[in-house]
Amino acid sequence: MKSSVVNIESVSNNAFGTGFVIHSDTTGIFVLTCQHVLDDVKTPVVENVLAKVIAKGNFIDMAVLYVPNLHLEAMPLQTSSCDQLDVDVIGFSAFNKTLTQKKHINATLYEEAIELHSKKEKAYCSIHKIKAQDGFNFDRGNSGSPVICKHTSHVIAMISNKEGSDIAYAIDIEHLKRIWKKVPQQLFQDPEKNIPKPLKQVSTQQENTETLKARVLNAKFSFSKKKSIIIAIVLLSLGSYFLYSHYQKEHNKTQAPSKLNNKPIEKPKPPIPLEPKE
Repeated sequence: MKSSVVNIESVSNNAFGTGFVIHSDTTGIFVLTCQHVLDDVKTPVVENVLAKVIAKGNFIDMAVLYVPNLHLEAMPLQTSSCDQLDVDVIGFSAFNKTLTQKKHINATLYEEAIELHSKKEKAYCSIHKIKAQDGFNFDRGNSGSPVICKHTSHVIAMISNKEGSDIAYAIDIEHLKRIWKKVPQQLFQDPEKNIPKPLKQVSTQQENTETLKARVLNAKFSFSKKKSIIIAIVLLSLGSYFLYSHYQKEHNKTQAPSKLNNKPIEKPKPPIPLEPKE
């Protein structure tokens, strides 16, 4: 995203400002910046390429540049309000007398919009006051910086001018349509519109039928499960019974006396005396 924020420099002086890519094609890029930035730089240059002004506002401080032979990713735009007031700002400012720096600024939008009315024509535009958070500040050169919604990462406004170091004013991005008559409409596809539509809901009768089928299937499954458990318990009990009976039989065989042992013990018969021979 940072690469889509560019430094707008001058051929003839030391003036500079910020811009950001809003559209691109096969031949170049389209950059949005402030009209007063172009008033200062006179002849704008982006990435050492001479830029051409293709749209600008008289009362609205916006301008569109076309830069040929450059290919950078466009930043998505959002005309609907951001669901949170904390935003990101990326812009260029002076680092020293000869160098500029691109830096990130944490800021907070004021919820209430301000209407600016022209004294010369019947026109007005809405802007928002924006305050830099602790540790951050707005500097010269930040004009034209994108104001990015943290939730969607889409650009919702552009820094126009500042008041001191911690207060600035941002123009709502929707005013781009007013200064660029040939703006591609696909640039304003808000993220909410890209959310896929929910699936078509079934009728109540169909839902009830499906619910009833599910309950019947669950009941059958539950009954089958209980039946299987009961059969398993019975088989286990029978198996245990037969094993126990077999064990008892074998045990009795080893412990019971044999029939031979049950016979009464016969006393030995006395020897028959021999008769003497005559």
